[in-house]
Amino acid sequence: LLDRLQQLLDADSDSDDEDNGIEKMVNMDDIDCQSGAGGGDGIESTAGGERGGPSQQHFEPLLPEDLSEEARAAAVWQAPWMLLVQDDSPGAMLEYANSKALEALGIPSFEDVSDLSAFDVVAPEEEHQQEWMWASAAVDERAGVAVIPKLHFRRRPVAPGGQPGVVVARNVVLFRFNSLEDEPIGLACLVRDFDIL
Repeated sequence: LLDRLQQLLDADSDSDDEDNGIEKMVNMDDIDCQSGAGGGDGIESTAGGERGGPSQQHFEPLLPEDLSEEARAAAVWQAPWMLLVQDDSPGAMLEYANSKALEALGIPSFEDVSDLSAFDVVAPEEEHQQEWMWASAAVDERAGVAVIPKLHFRRRPVAPGGQPGVVVARNVVLFRFNSLEDEPIGLACLVRDFDIL
């Protein structure tokens, strides 16, 4: 899954063709295709705690290359970026969220993830729900990846009866990944730059 994303990021950074690379979703009515070549456009990826670190013009590896499969799984779980994975069902049910995603979204435990849809963690306002649906549909049409420049996620209340918070995410990457038999099995969401409000 992460190898697939890193390939997409590398292709975007090296591309000289505006029709290749990562496609940026600007809004519902205006989809602008940009590559990271030349001017350093494309995703400005950051990583950090409450807020990501300084923007990077080149995409650093998400994980070290020499990790075993077990170590990679642990590194993904403990990573400073959010990773969410949904299945291909009509309900877009979540199958995985790493520790940072659980923390940022206020989800009590990993066991609670399977009861949630992707639409449960995206902010309920129509504009954000529409952006998510549009990007999810665009992934299959646009080289298997789409980027939402800005999206609000819903943060569960810290205390029972409290008001939900907001996670403001930038350059949200949605990408398709396949099974070992090369069959599409799900959609992943990577967030490296976000604020918890």
